[in-house]
Amino acid sequence: MKKTYSLLQLLFIVFLTVQSCSKGGTVTPVTPVTPVTPITPVTPVIPVTPEETFAPERYFVSRITTKIGYSRTNVEEFVYDDKKRLAEYRSRDSLQGVYESYRYTYDDQNRVVKSAYFTVNGAAGEVKLYSYNNDITTPTKGYPATTDDGKAAYMWPVSLTATNQIIFLGDLGMCSYNALGQTVYFGAPTLFDPAYAYPVSYDNKNNPFKNVIGINPHYTCFINNFPTNTINNRLSLKFSGGVQLNFTYNGADFPKSAWYTDDTGFKHTITYEYAIK
Repeated sequence: MKKTYSLLQLLFIVFLTVQSCSKGGTVTPVTPVTPVTPITPVTPVIPVTPEETFAPERYFVSRITTKIGYSRTNVEEFVYDDKKRLAEYRSRDSLQGVYESYRYTYDDQNRVVKSAYFTVNGAAGEVKLYSYNNDITTPTKGYPATTDDGKAAYMWPVSLTATNQIIFLGDLGMCSYNALGQTVYFGAPTLFDPAYAYPVSYDNKNNPFKNVIGINPHYTCFINNFPTNTINNRLSLKFSGGVQLNFTYNGADFPKSAWYTDDTGFKHTITYEYAIK
């Protein structure tokens, strides 16, 4: 009898508990949370500033970099004096590890009269002197000489036309020009054939050395891309024709870059940088 009474009490308590829960309110079901997809930040687009273009007479080439194939780079640098004449030429070759420079002295007619060679450590080397004449029919042979301070040098007589075009550089170099003043031949005088129409082509754009003041045989001797020429740009790498240079230009019509493939299959890529004066 006592067990029956206890069971009835337990059932009554459970009944009261159920009734209390049902009268206490509705249970709100839990809504599942949708996962938030992270937003990938957008990289801002930086506007490209157009290349600034200056008046053509303000451009002076300051560096020419030539990359040859995959491993060799040649850098040529040009420094000017306050009269806009070439004061120093520097050259570096990554493959051969060569660094050299040439420094120039001018006369009162802006003609270079001295070229001094220096090595990478600043040691002085060969000195060339230049004298000028107007004999454009017969080359004058170079000869040993001395500088004003008594150092050994070599004198190169330079023959000029009435318009200051270089015709002879001693008896080893000769230049010939077309009616536009563009160089069509540079080489040994004995190999020049006046009857031969040299197939040299040029563009109609500005040459990197267009604004450089002074007559400088350096253009003849060392700057291989533009010997003795400051009028337009030679498209034929060789005076005999053949290999062609392909140029792009800046807004002032000066070369910005160029490329060509040489006879051995190596691609040469050239870039030009300018100082604005």
